[in-house]
Amino acid sequence: MVLDLVVSRDSSVVIDMSKSVSESYSSFVRHLSKYSPGVHDLKEGATSERLEKAEQVLGVHFPDDYREFLLRWNGGSLFHGDLILLGVQEDCHPESVCSPTLVSVNSSKCPTIPHSFLIIASYSYGDAICLSFDGLLLGKVYLWNHETGEFTECWDSLESWLEYEMELGGRLYNFDGSRKKTLFEKAISRIGNLFK
Repeated sequence: MVLDLVVSRDSSVVIDMSKSVSESYSSFVRHLSKYSPGVHDLKEGATSERLEKAEQVLGVHFPDDYREFLLRWNGGSLFHGDLILLGVQEDCHPESVCSPTLVSVNSSKCPTIPHSFLIIASYSYGDAICLSFDGLLLGKVYLWNHETGEFTECWDSLESWLEYEMELGGRLYNFDGSRKKTLFEKAISRIGNLFK
């Protein structure tokens, strides 16, 4: 049995051995488990009923790997909110602010994103991650640049995109959640030490 990572409502990380994780997400779970609580905030999985409702509203059928992902984690964020993962509609208290959902974001997406692409995540600086529902491109993941209105990168699967994100985040953040110093910051620090 592979360990599963569950993030509780207070964002603390708990390892849950009662659920098995498919091979496709075991690498993602291993990456997540390296980080301190609070670095990532993943929501509890969606119900099948909620997934079906979202598919109906969006007029799509989620690929099996994305459906499995949403059943396990119904959106959330990675690396202190640098990357927002969209989920299906959640119950939201009337006095609180609800997180953006697949339905709300895709109902008002930029017209330069084709209808056969679904926004599944967004970066804090505005770019979006899109999942293709188009024939030969089905299941491929694309980076949409909000400044140019074009797709600039592509991954063969949700799994390969998640792997990329975890490796990229690992270059920017320490496991305790603190930001790593860039080479430029390290060089400036060393120069400053010369004049002490």
